[in-house]
Amino acid sequence: MEFIIRAGGQTGVDKGTLDAALDHEETMRNFNPKKAMQNITITGWCPKKRRSEDGPIDKKYPLKETNTNEYNQRTEMNVKDAEATLILLLNNNKDYISTKVNCVTLWTFRIFDLFFANFA
Repeated sequence: MEFIIRAGGQTGVDKGTLDAALDHEETMRNFNPKKAMQNITITGWCPKKRRSEDGPIDKKYPLKETNTNEYNQRTEMNVKDAEATLILLLNNNKDYISTKVNCVTLWTFRIFDLFFANFA
């Protein structure tokens, strides 16, 4: 069974997810080299020139660049290519991620929402 991690390489959860997948890959390579790349495929789309809110996305992340530097295109392409989408929300604020929700409604059947309370 193939498990695909697809992310856009942006700050926070995207980079954390990619880092965890890369760490898993390295661990598997050290303990069982034959299975290193069999468990998880790491991929995703990022804006042209690896644009991110906190500077260019590190090349250690195996992401493909879109043909524009727009975040919305990256989001749509990642959602379109995914079998399911996990959306993490703070305070059940769907307006905050309206682009992603619109893309998910167009392109995928499985949506997983996790809502977090604002502890600040």
